[in-house]
Amino acid sequence: MTGLHKLRAKGLLLGIGLAGLSLLVPLSAGAYSEMQSFGNYTYDKNRTAVAIPDAYVHSRTVALACDQGIAAKNPQDMYVAPDGRIVIADTDNNRILILDENYRFLSAVSEITDSTGAVSTLNKPEGVYVYESGELLIADTQNGRIVRCDAQGNASRIIGKPAGMTGVSEESQFLPVKLSVDKLGRIHVIARNINYGILQLDEAGTFLGFIGAPSVQPDLFTLFWRQFSTQAQKDQMVQFVTTEYSNLYIDEENFIWGTISTLEEDDLLSAIANHDRSGSVTPIRRLNALGNDLLKRNGQSAPLGDLDIEETPSKIIDVAVGSSGMYSMLDSTRGHIFTYDVNGNLLYIFGSLGLKAYEFQRPAAISYVGRSLVVLDAGLHQLQVFEPTAYGSLVYEAVSAQYEGDFASAYALWTQLAAQNSNFEYAFIGLGNAKLDAKQYTEAMAYFKHANDTEGYSKAFTQWRRQFLQDALPVVLTVVIVVSVALLIFFRIRKIYRYYKNL
Repeated sequence: MTGLHKLRAKGLLLGIGLAGLSLLVPLSAGAYSEMQSFGNYTYDKNRTAVAIPDAYVHSRTVALACDQGIAAKNPQDMYVAPDGRIVIADTDNNRILILDENYRFLSAVSEITDSTGAVSTLNKPEGVYVYESGELLIADTQNGRIVRCDAQGNASRIIGKPAGMTGVSEESQFLPVKLSVDKLGRIHVIARNINYGILQLDEAGTFLGFIGAPSVQPDLFTLFWRQFSTQAQKDQMVQFVTTEYSNLYIDEENFIWGTISTLEEDDLLSAIANHDRSGSVTPIRRLNALGNDLLKRNGQSAPLGDLDIEETPSKIIDVAVGSSGMYSMLDSTRGHIFTYDVNGNLLYIFGSLGLKAYEFQRPAAISYVGRSLVVLDAGLHQLQVFEPTAYGSLVYEAVSAQYEGDFASAYALWTQLAAQNSNFEYAFIGLGNAKLDAKQYTEAMAYFKHANDTEGYSKAFTQWRRQFLQDALPVVLTVVIVVSVALLIFFRIRKIYRYYKNL
């Protein structure tokens, strides 16, 4: 049997096996409009919403209030501290709430005492970060300052409007809304009325520059008008740039994750319709120290949120970064949570807006607490806690094994997932990757074909062809040499025979 015949035979047998595997779980498909009110889902290769087993389920609701019973009001940010405490920016109550790892109230910070003993009150803080030391870093928004203090409000540093910010006039108000700190101690800030990207400060609050400015394509009228504008008019035009970061998070590898919720709907819809994975239109970025976006977009579609929609695309307002490269994006349009792996493959979607106990009214922030996902609801002034199911844990283990390079374990886990959920096409991509790593290229090609992963199929085919040529070439060369030698001997003998025959 030739190599090509072997490939076809193996592909046929594996195709039969895949068909049998798919019968273990009935296919369930439906349009997004039929599925938005229940269950977890994902998208198939046609970008149609399909039901999947629940990856996460609602675990508990945590009402946010202090020990005097004063409920939170319009909380806007949440941070899970290294010691497990959960810190909330209780914006309209002008305070910071601190909960323990079991979501029980510990303390609140509303007054700030500076180094001179002067006391001031927080004014609608919208962002919070917690240092390894336990100190808080607060975006005291309406006071136009950043405060570093302990859990009692004793400030070690207060940073006002940084001097020398490029392109920002002296009259512009400084309104910090979100912040985070990298491993070098640099403070990264999103300010409401500054649209040059993420503001970088050193520990003392000195302006270092901007990073990751979203690119904006000006229209032809603007380009034309700039040719005849004064410098003052050109400076004024900057105010009309609409793309600003809405949230940020710095992960363990010092990458800066930023969400952009001010994208034009038409641009997003166009990116969805055209399968655009370039990142030119994106609600999420993963920036390195130079401000380059290194987010991988190798899935069937880029991480853009919901896909089968005709209007009002997802509005991504926050991102939670988990382990093994997984991350979850929070959508304020429909209350959906989208979870992806490190390569941008969609794993599952859940969550919704509504009046049920597990639904959101106005989601504002999302964080991982271990494997749990916690959502801050600014409308209901509470936390919603979601826990992974057995199926969700299996997805996590498979993704982790793949991420760590343990392809044997990954193959076994992906096989279980494919048997439990035939709608989960990424399970078959995982199987293909495991077989690809094991150099079993024909099987890998069959799995990739089943998942409609043309990129994976092409990679596996290229490897198979290379292996086939490497295996076949010695045989071909040997045959050529043997035939050549045989012909040479034959013609030599025939020449000698004719010579003696003519004597």
